[in-house]
Amino acid sequence: MALCDFLHEGHYARHLRHMRHHYQKLRDLLQRELQAHLGGLLEVQASEVGMHLVGWLPPGKDDRRAASLAAQVGIQVLPISAYSLEPLPRGGLVFGYAGTNEEAIPGGVKNLAAVLEQL
Repeated sequence: MALCDFLHEGHYARHLRHMRHHYQKLRDLLQRELQAHLGGLLEVQASEVGMHLVGWLPPGKDDRRAASLAAQVGIQVLPISAYSLEPLPRGGLVFGYAGTNEEAIPGGVKNLAAVLEQL
C-alpha cells in the first residue's frame, strides 16, 4: 500500500524528473569539458539514452592504450574495442558519468588530457 501511495501521489515521477535533470547536467558538463580540453583528440558523441558518452579517437590511435593511460591517473574509461568482436575502423573511449561527482569532472578531464598526449 505504501508503494501504491508513493506512485499515486507522484513522488516517483518527481524523483525521475529530478534525476533526469541531474544526469543531463553531468552529461553536458562532461561533454563541454572533453570538447574544451580534448577536442583535438576526441570526437565526443553524446547519447540521448544511457549515462555515458563516447569519445572517438583518430584512426590509428589505440583505445586500449588510452584507457590504460587514463587508469594511471585514476580515471576509469573503457575502450570501445572491448565491445566488438571485429576490429573497428577507429578506437574510442566510453565515459560513464552516473557515479561521477560534478566537481571532479573539470580536473579529471584536465588530467586525462595530460596523459593522452602520450598517444
